[in-house]
Amino acid sequence: KIKRAWGKLYPRWVPVSRYGQGIYFTDQSCKAHQYSDQEFVLQEDGSKLYCMLYCRVSTKNSLDFKVTDDVRQTGYLQGMKKPKPSDKVFRQRLPEVQQAFDSLVVAPCQTLQIHREVVVFDTDQVYPEYVVWYKVL
Repeated sequence: KIKRAWGKLYPRWVPVSRYGQGIYFTDQSCKAHQYSDQEFVLQEDGSKLYCMLYCRVSTKNSLDFKVTDDVRQTGYLQGMKKPKPSDKVFRQRLPEVQQAFDSLVVAPCQTLQIHREVVVFDTDQVYPEYVVWYKVL
C-alpha cells in the first residue's frame, strides 16, 4: 500500500518480503497484478476493480541479483533493510559483496524466479506517473 502526502511516498513495509523491506516493481503486468491482487474494490455487479501504479523508478546503483537454490533455501533476503554490507541480512547472505547498492534487479530464471523484479529502498527513487484501474475479465 502506498500513500502520497505532500509529494512524498509512504509505503507500508512488509518485513517478510522475499528481497528485503523495499518497494517492489516489475515491467510485466501479470506480476504487477499479483502485487495488486490482495486489495480491490468490489463493484455492485460482483466484479472486482483493481488498482495498479505505473511508476518511473530510478535504480541508481543496482545489484543484479540471481536467485539460486542456495538463496532460496536460506530464505532469500527476507528482513534486509538496505542492500549494503552494514545490513545484517545482506552481510550474512552475500558476504562476498563489499559494496552498498541503491536497489536490486532480480533476474528471471527457469524455475525459481519467473518475472523480472526491481526493488528500491528509498521512496525518492519512485515517481508514480499513472494510477491504472482495471478489471480482470
